[in-house]
Amino acid sequence: MDGGDDDEGQYWCTVTFHRPGEHPWEGGGGGGECGDARDGLADEYADRGIWGDWPCTKFSTDHSDLIGVGTSGYHSHHDGYGYVSSSLPAGIKRVESHFNIELEYTSGYRCPEKNAAVSTSANPDGSHHIFGQAVDFSVSGWTAELKESIHIWGSNPENADESIKYPNHHHLAWR
Repeated sequence: MDGGDDDEGQYWCTVTFHRPGEHPWEGGGGGGECGDARDGLADEYADRGIWGDWPCTKFSTDHSDLIGVGTSGYHSHHDGYGYVSSSLPAGIKRVESHFNIELEYTSGYRCPEKNAAVSTSANPDGSHHIFGQAVDFSVSGWTAELKESIHIWGSNPENADESIKYPNHHHLAWR
């Protein structure tokens, strides 16, 4: 599947399939020989020169509630594969427990291609979303007071590594 807009106007990341032994990154750099959509994800990280080790085996369908989610079209379409760090679900549980709320995810993990297409950051390849460390969310019926309380709580380094308020959602990240 090629990257681009689908019939509903949402952007989907490229899905590249390789059979074992046919991976374009043989000899180092990225990818792997998983023989499925994970190879395409590994290629995206290598193609963009994103820091870190991104073999195809690093991607899974674990935490599917944070992969390919988004009310704003921030979907990653790699057959449900993505990367979610252990810090993200743990951080989400902490904020939900602290405020006695349930977060409604508007974006979680994003593949590098999609993140670059939608990010307003000067450095989309450094985004917490592509490292599986960030969630954008809203809360049903939330008030200005709750939004501010979440932001203050998330701005404390003991609670989160990043807290950003947006008009229609909030962003929290944990490394």
